[in-house]
Amino acid sequence: FVILMSNPSNQMREEVNHLLFHFFVFAFSGMQLISHAQSADSIKHVLDSNIIISQEGNFLQFNWDQIRLLPFRNIKTFGLISPSAYRTKGDNTYYYGIKSDENQYFVDGMQIRNIENFPVRLIQSYDLFTVEAPIELGFTSAAISRIKTQNKFDEFTVLADLNTDLTKSMQGLNGEILLGIPLAGSKKKNTNKPIPYLLISGKYHWTNNYDPIWKETQKLKADVLDELYKNPLRPTGLWTGTYKNAEYVLGENFMNLKVPDHHSKSGVYPFIKLDLPITKNSHLTIGNYSQFEEKEVYDFENSVFNTANNSIQTIRNFDSYIRWNQNIEISEKLSIDYDLGFQYSNHYFKNESKQHGDQFFDYGYIGNFTSLKTPTFELGSDSVNGEYYENVWLLNSWNYDTLVEFSPSDINQGMSNYTQNYYEIYGDNPDGHIQNTDQIQMGGGLLNGSDPGQVYGLYNNTGHNTTIYREIQDERIRATLNFKINYKSHVISVGGEYNAESKRHYAISPNTLWQHMRGLTNFQLWDLDTDNPIAIDNNGTVDTIIYKRKYDSKYQSTFDINLRKALGLAVDGLDFILTDSYDPKNNTISYYDQYGALKTISTPNDLLDLKLFTPAELLNLGYSQVAYAGYDYKGKKQKDNYGPYSFYENYKIDAIKQAYWAAYIQDDYHWKNLHVKLGVRIDVFDSKRPVLNDIYSLFPIYNVKQAKSDGTVEFKQPSNIDDNHGLNFLSIIAIYSLYCL
Repeated sequence: FVILMSNPSNQMREEVNHLLFHFFVFAFSGMQLISHAQSADSIKHVLDSNIIISQEGNFLQFNWDQIRLLPFRNIKTFGLISPSAYRTKGDNTYYYGIKSDENQYFVDGMQIRNIENFPVRLIQSYDLFTVEAPIELGFTSAAISRIKTQNKFDEFTVLADLNTDLTKSMQGLNGEILLGIPLAGSKKKNTNKPIPYLLISGKYHWTNNYDPIWKETQKLKADVLDELYKNPLRPTGLWTGTYKNAEYVLGENFMNLKVPDHHSKSGVYPFIKLDLPITKNSHLTIGNYSQFEEKEVYDFENSVFNTANNSIQTIRNFDSYIRWNQNIEISEKLSIDYDLGFQYSNHYFKNESKQHGDQFFDYGYIGNFTSLKTPTFELGSDSVNGEYYENVWLLNSWNYDTLVEFSPSDINQGMSNYTQNYYEIYGDNPDGHIQNTDQIQMGGGLLNGSDPGQVYGLYNNTGHNTTIYREIQDERIRATLNFKINYKSHVISVGGEYNAESKRHYAISPNTLWQHMRGLTNFQLWDLDTDNPIAIDNNGTVDTIIYKRKYDSKYQSTFDINLRKALGLAVDGLDFILTDSYDPKNNTISYYDQYGALKTISTPNDLLDLKLFTPAELLNLGYSQVAYAGYDYKGKKQKDNYGPYSFYENYKIDAIKQAYWAAYIQDDYHWKNLHVKLGVRIDVFDSKRPVLNDIYSLFPIYNVKQAKSDGTVEFKQPSNIDDNHGLNFLSIIAIYSLYCL
């Protein structure tokens, strides 16, 4: 390169240094790759020698020595050497324009879905099939990868790698270790018999930017962001309301950003394999590949003001297998090789707030709100115990708010700061500002379960919390049986596989629980008991009549009943509970008794729990706080089989259980220059879930024949409509209208 620059800036020098560095690294890697690939036969498979790429680009093969020379440390990128491959952002790999599926990776016959961080040191050979794959692996419209791990250790072996990613937009650390431990004495090692061995390997991966954007971005300076966090609001100067300080940031408040904050990923990926030669021609192999991974999820809407509250995703996957292989030599012309495998997989995924985890009632908690209420009156007339009183004060409400007292909590300090800031602005002038919760919300403060909203509809403001908690668990059992019969010029393959899968999920919107509790509590007490007036004597004169709250059981929610039981209050009592006054730190809550006196009582530890609700209350007529299958509505895993219609009886939903099986037979015939493959494979999938008989109706409908026999509606049947045609409500009305005309 010859680069001419006059008065280059530091940034320009840095860019040029990066360019030169990457050019020489990739040029050197490319020269290594080319030197090994030039002599490769484009079609003929030469094992343990050269990289093999077929002319059509539908087959690719590496051995262990070649893998060490590749400029890739991620198995999912190996296929990029194929002429048909390309990759897009988000680690999506395409072959012939079709996205590759996570299911298409096989390690020692074990199907693995998340292969990205599989230890590369383990690999003995790697095969990629983009069009025509071996029949036992099935069919794919994109690509299938087959990986074989190291399979021979005559001596104790230790291999280790440590490498770093040091680029402008990301930094990372990758470490791998492999231990090969022969399980035989020195005498047996010197024989030609296979020896048992234990293979232990693993990988550690960390990066501060798991999905890099290769362009410069910006972020707020730390002192500016800290000030916005502490003081998110400013007065409007119009006597009421506030403005968001985040909407007043300037260009000078930003700085260039190379790596997004809170965008890291780390994981440990162990692999273990025990190989036991039972006889000279038979092997028993037991193995496991596990994945323990955690990452901070990048959220564009959080990227400017709220990266500290990015959610956390956790992955815990176990893939275990046992495999039996035996070769039977019957004669020089006939041999049978069979392989029996069993696999159990358990994959678990969780998305949650890094601060709150599964403490659902912490997500939306801001602080203790105590509404000071006073009864209100109007002039009127009523009778008490047969005595008629005219032009006296009649109580018409217990619920007039005069002031809302607020004590902030540090559970969600960022959100508490909004209300605290609002009180600092208007606390000395409560009229019209903090008399009730509506005024607080309209002015810019937050209540429990509220959200600070967005800045200009683009970015989440400081303090915004993760809105979804989610768990997903997949369990799978897979069994395979493969026979290969070698007879003269024929290789006959016969076999099949069976998969049974169980998928469970649970999701909840924890922030909305506070709003929902507010609506479910005290609903049975909103009316006044005007049938039982109480006269108030004032120095011998009755000038006031009051009415207690009226208890109406048909409007009482189960949540309200359970909450009162937990607090030791009468279920049918007239106590008006202030749910937002709950203080989880001091375990207290306030309520108004039947005479309007404010009282504060102690609560049990962890008063709030999902068991206080019923499933119907959380499903909320379609405006659900929860979604689940294979879990109950409280988020506990269920193992029983309830049946496909159990939801309509007890709100229980079974895990999604699916089955898949396949069978195949193939004859691979070689004779001189003639090569013929002839076979058939059958794949069957059963979702094991009922579907609608009529996709247009949730309920059974009449056909023409049934409608005529019923006789409820008289109509003339058009000549092009036979008796089996279905009728819906609209068509009956239309036919009836035409008949009437």
